[in-house]
Amino acid sequence: MQVLPCFLARHLWRTWPMVEAVCVAAPERRLMTTVAPRTLRRWWARLWRLVTYVLQVLSAVRQAALAELVAEIGLDATRRALLVAYLPLAGVLGACASLANLLNRLRPGLRVM
Repeated sequence: MQVLPCFLARHLWRTWPMVEAVCVAAPERRLMTTVAPRTLRRWWARLWRLVTYVLQVLSAVRQAALAELVAEIGLDATRRALLVAYLPLAGVLGACASLANLLNRLRPGLRVM
């Protein structure tokens, strides 16, 4: 079995900071990237999908901060809404990496993107 470092995005061939810079950052703070337009369209399509199951998993953890986050955005939120709401809880790794790490520990194989 192989374990990837937290900064690498599983199945995306990019680092989480790159994904976060393109998908989660405010438009004025987005980095110019070398990500192909087709890849960007695919990422954005994923970001606008509902993330109900992930939110149910997070609410089952029984941590006050996560429960507040789920209550704030609701169970019909998109992936992007979850990532933006998770930013204050993220810490050093950033929203994408820390949320992906948390979800993988809670339900191996559950993905953010």
